[in-house]
Amino acid sequence: MGTSELRSKLPFTLHGIYPPLTTPFDRDGAVALDALAANIHLYNQVRGGGLPLAGYVVLGSTGEASFLRESEKIAVLESAAGAATYDKLLIAGTGEESVHATVELSRRAAEIGYQAVLVRTPHYFKPWMHMEAQKAYYRAVADASPVPVLLYNFPRLMGVDLSPETVLELAQHPNIIGIKESSGNLERMRELVELLRSHDQQDFLVISGSAGNWLPALQAGVSAGIVALAVAAPGAVLEVSAAFEKGDIAAAQSAQQRISAAAAACAELGPVGAKYSMDLQPPLYGGPARLPLLPLSAEQQQMVQQAFSGLLPAAAAIG
Repeated sequence: MGTSELRSKLPFTLHGIYPPLTTPFDRDGAVALDALAANIHLYNQVRGGGLPLAGYVVLGSTGEASFLRESEKIAVLESAAGAATYDKLLIAGTGEESVHATVELSRRAAEIGYQAVLVRTPHYFKPWMHMEAQKAYYRAVADASPVPVLLYNFPRLMGVDLSPETVLELAQHPNIIGIKESSGNLERMRELVELLRSHDQQDFLVISGSAGNWLPALQAGVSAGIVALAVAAPGAVLEVSAAFEKGDIAAAQSAQQRISAAAAACAELGPVGAKYSMDLQPPLYGGPARLPLLPLSAEQQQMVQQAFSGLLPAAAAIG
């Protein structure tokens, strides 16, 4: 049985928008599980252009996963799963620097009820994280993971890059079903989609990690987005998807233009910017990030407020 046939038997499809949830902290720096659950209850109700959110990514980069202790990660995974409605597909960020730790967290996530894991590329030993090391890491994780694996390429953060050729080789593994491509390079994404198609791997998912080029990504053949803007303005991002699915490209272009400034602000300021933009529209709770991430300066706050001025609160479709 080939990889395409095996993937076709998956009990779910990845389509639509998946917010990479923030991890709320209280003013003392403790994980605020009640705030996390409250945020998810709000997201459960979101619709944009008639479309709901497809699911949630928990413990991604926007969730400051690298700042959490193991016990905190498990608590966050459990709280998020308990708050999500049955129709939401749950993806856990389980990437650690070693195969052993990644597999252990992936197994725990599967036990909690997550349907897939998002695994960032290891990067601490950067000089030795070449193509062969990357392939060995991901294959070993996929061999042992009880749920399907999504690759996660974010060279700006990780300092290492998964080349299209590496992705193509990893796509041969039946338990590696796709990649979140967060390079922000639209041409790179198009190249990757075409490369996979040309090698009969068109069922291998290429997921956009950038709201700033969401419409062009859809036009390139991407069907899912894991974008930070969706934690603050999910309805506005969904409006792009809804117009595209209806074939109304003019409306999709207009919706894309409306989110461009806010998407750029989220991309530039990371989790701190995402959390601040959430605090602009209560009852969503963003709250502080953990050190060494610093609060936004007054100038940065003004930039976010201006970027979101045309979106919030109505376009966010929250509450």
